[in-house]
Order: sequence, then structure tokens, then C-alpha cells
Amino acid sequence: MTRLWSRVHDYLLADPDQSLTHRVRATAQLSARYMKEVGAGLMYLRDCDEIGEGARILSGRPRIDNQGYIAIGPRTVFTCEMGPTSLRTGPAGRLVIGESVIMNFGTLLSANLSVKIGDRVSVGQYCVIADTEGADSAPDAEAMPVEIGDGAWIAARVTVLPGAKIGAGSVVTAGSIVSGEIPPGVVAGGIPARVLRKVRAGEVRPDSTPVAIEPVNEAAAAPVAAEKPSPQVEPSRRGVIVSDFTVNDFERRLNEDLALPIVSFESAPFAQVVPTLLTPAPDGDVLIVWT
Repeated sequence: MTRLWSRVHDYLLADPDQSLTHRVRATAQLSARYMKEVGAGLMYLRDCDEIGEGARILSGRPRIDNQGYIAIGPRTVFTCEMGPTSLRTGPAGRLVIGESVIMNFGTLLSANLSVKIGDRVSVGQYCVIADTEGADSAPDAEAMPVEIGDGAWIAARVTVLPGAKIGAGSVVTAGSIVSGEIPPGVVAGGIPARVLRKVRAGEVRPDSTPVAIEPVNEAAAAPVAAEKPSPQVEPSRRGVIVSDFTVNDFERRLNEDLALPIVSFESAPFAQVVPTLLTPAPDGDVLIVWT
């Protein structure tokens, strides 16, 4: 409630050009919406063992199958408008979601042993985070703990495999499969996910809307012996690859293939398909869209 009143206070003081009546009416609508979302959280998360203050559901409803222990941290937000987020635990499973986590629609979290998500983590739509292969709930399924550190961002359609650990503040690009350990403070992607670069100083971590992360030029980082010789003719055309997953390897191979026309390709920011296609004047002669 303290957080709500703080937001109400800030909202009333914002935009002084608007009349007080307008600000009061808008603030009342904000407060009503907030209380509705908190009420939905209390109702639809009632099968969880712990529900932190201010945990809320923006739209839709999640699916809860709790045979073990589920804890939801304060101010964690679920959105289920395009498909329910599913939380399940086996009889010995513990699923712990930290404070101020953003959980997008269509995601499955499954714990037969232990899945722990830290504070301020953002999880994109249609992700799978499970400590058993295939989120299998069979009693004899081999389970290995999964841990995601504070402040991490998991983009859309990422699969986090049993035993995986993602370090604090790291970013996993869309469509990746994570196995093993991702260190803190890096951008990782691919199948399997590998470190692409470090998170740059001052880079803003997304809260509700993902920001574009500049892809790494892997060709420049590859060993010289592994590269094909570059064509001596300057490219006469420019190409753009737009995708909802990491396509750096595809970009590099197109640029290395001497049998192709002289086109220099580069990747648009990952998971930015619609914004890129809606650009009034795309900067390029050739466009490849792969989703």
C-alpha cells in the first residue's frame, strides 16, 4: 500500500499544466486499476504458499499446479493476456520467484527439485524454465537445480535447461537455449547459449519493454585461420536480416560466401521484427525476414 500511495502522490504532482480535477480523475483510475491487479494476484495465485505484498496480475490468469512449494516475491508482475503463465512444482519441488520480477505470457516454470529466480528479473514470453527435461513431472525424472541471478533479462522463447545458472545482470537473447553456466554481466545467445560480449557500462536494463541490444560482430572475434578470405570487390548492395532469434552465425556466413552476389549483410536488433518492418524507409537494398 505504501508503494501505491507513493505512486498516487507522484501522479498528482505530475503534469501541472493539467487541471487538478483531471489529475484527480486520472489518479483515481490508476489506483482502481492497481487494486484490481493486486486483487487478481491474490485470487489467482492463492494456491501458492507465499504471495508478497503488491504481487499482481495485469491481465488473464496463470495456471498453478502446486504439489510442493511456490513463493512469489513482492511487487512481482504477471501478464497472461496472450496465453497463461504456468507455475508447477512436484511433491519435492521448490519454485521461488524474487521481488519485482516481470513474468510475460506463455512462459512455463517447472520445479521438481529447485528453480530460483532472483529479484528484478525480466522473463520474456513463451520461455521454458525447468529443472527436468521436458518439464516432466514423473517422480523418477532426473532434476537439477536452476538459478537465475538478480537483474537478469531472459528474452522471448528462451529455454533454460536443467542445471543451468544465469549470473546476475546478464542478458539472454531471444530463442536461445541455456545449458551450464552463464557468468554475471554478459550478453549470451545461441543454441547452446554462449557469451557474446559483456554488458556495457551504463546500458539500461529493460523493465517492462525490452531494449535493443547491439549484436556482436562475431566475424571480427573469430580466429583468423577459421575465416574465409574476404572478397576484394567492395559490396555494391546492403542487406538487412530481421529475426526473432539470434542470427549472427547466419549473417557471418552470408558475408563470407563468395558465390553470393556482392551484398553486405547486417542484423537488425534481435526481437525487434515488427518495429524494424514498420520503419518508413528501411536502410538497405535486400531484406531477409526469418521468424
